[in-house]
Amino acid sequence: MCCRDDFKKEIKIVQNGTTIENMEIRSLAMHPGENLVYQVHFKSTISGNYEIAMDFNEKQDGGLKEFIVVSIKDGDNQIINKKLSEVFEGDTIKFNCKITAYQAYVINIKYEIPITVGNEAMFKYSSFDIKFVIDMV
Repeated sequence: MCCRDDFKKEIKIVQNGTTIENMEIRSLAMHPGENLVYQVHFKSTISGNYEIAMDFNEKQDGGLKEFIVVSIKDGDNQIINKKLSEVFEGDTIKFNCKITAYQAYVINIKYEIPITVGNEAMFKYSSFDIKFVIDMV
């Protein structure tokens, strides 16, 4: 598993309203058996229950979306585990969480290409945005 500092995004939640933030993934290129983990840290100055909505919006189809499996977790809780192509075509991903003031609530977004995928994934890529919408509930 790969998780580097440049694969981390911090989102500061606004207090009176909706927080909207985008995360750009450009030219994601991977090979069979590889996985990458992006961490998203949500921070607020007010403790409470929040709804997080995520929309994956494809920007450029470089042929890789059929091979990548996307897994989103908060700790051991699995939020989704689907092909990237299904995530692009699917509904908004929504989940509720409890955020403690001044402490990060962390989700891991893992992209993986199974080792069983052959050379058909080579030299392909995917570019997309993830739009986060966060509201206190």
